[in-house]
Amino acid sequence: MFEKEYSKWLKRIEEIKKQCPDSAVLPSPPDARDYALSTSPLAAKITTNNAKLPYPPFVINQGAEPECVEATVAGIFNAFFHALGKMPEGGFSWSWLYAMCKKEDGIPNTPGTYIRVAMKIIQKHGLCPEKFCPSGKGVKNTVLTDTMMRQAAQYKIKAYYQLQGLEEIKNAIANGMYVAVGTMVTENNWKTNIDKNKGHLNKPDGTLLGGHATFLLSFDDYYKFADLIGYQEGQNSWGKEWANQGRYFMPYAYQKWPLSLDIPEWLTFMEAWAIEFHQPAPVTVEEKASISLWIGKDVATVEGKEIKLDVAPETKNSRTMVPLKFISDQLGIKVTWDEKEQRVDIYK
Repeated sequence: MFEKEYSKWLKRIEEIKKQCPDSAVLPSPPDARDYALSTSPLAAKITTNNAKLPYPPFVINQGAEPECVEATVAGIFNAFFHALGKMPEGGFSWSWLYAMCKKEDGIPNTPGTYIRVAMKIIQKHGLCPEKFCPSGKGVKNTVLTDTMMRQAAQYKIKAYYQLQGLEEIKNAIANGMYVAVGTMVTENNWKTNIDKNKGHLNKPDGTLLGGHATFLLSFDDYYKFADLIGYQEGQNSWGKEWANQGRYFMPYAYQKWPLSLDIPEWLTFMEAWAIEFHQPAPVTVEEKASISLWIGKDVATVEGKEIKLDVAPETKNSRTMVPLKFISDQLGIKVTWDEKEQRVDIYK
């Protein structure tokens, strides 16, 4: 089984290097030693339809350097430690992490790296503060020192988990874990029209640019844009001028979108990794309710549970009539009827 997975991974790596030799992210090789999210005590089953973790205090701009994996991890550390009031001055160094990755990933002459390698480093060595290793100088100009290693050791993570599918990603976020993700980027879905679409990612189309890493910090089952419902919010490292102040919205459907290439098994979404610190990040949840009604049917669903109605919705004179009292009760809204004035009052 492992040999089959490894062979499949190797074939994909060769194809990516062929089409995108400068890809900043490469699919991580299979490793049976990776923790599953279910092994974490933080991975309680989610009971909410939305959750949000704190934003980082500033948006990293990696510039032309192929350091998106490392900028993603630094952004996560900035967000987490800033939320706790413990972020070191200037945040964390992504260039230090890139130098460490190229030292340990086994492909020192390849621009990109594997997200798993970065995960192993921040668990074993931690992450160096920016103050001791300024970023943006390039790997050749980043000299690792004992001081950097000592400083990094103060910021080790507890564990990391490779996630399988949307539900595990939502689970991780709802339980206070940021999620680093690798995606395949095309000209259309991350570049063209991204500002016009207010940061909402398109279906992949156009020239394949290679792999890219970012991180997810929220999800909302009821968020809608265009014809898609259900989105995750992510943080990029291309500066605050990109998209929606440096952030984007990724539809749930994104994980199953195929690349427009002659390789049918390639999906736009590559992999996802949850980072567990020694305590969870603060989680914000908004109270939201989902109600579904059908014309002519005297049963509605609320959060997926069926409830019988006194009166079924109907259409009259091209207008849809729904049971206002039922809807208001489910949403916690007060509705009163003034007989004398023949008036309906609605209070929130």
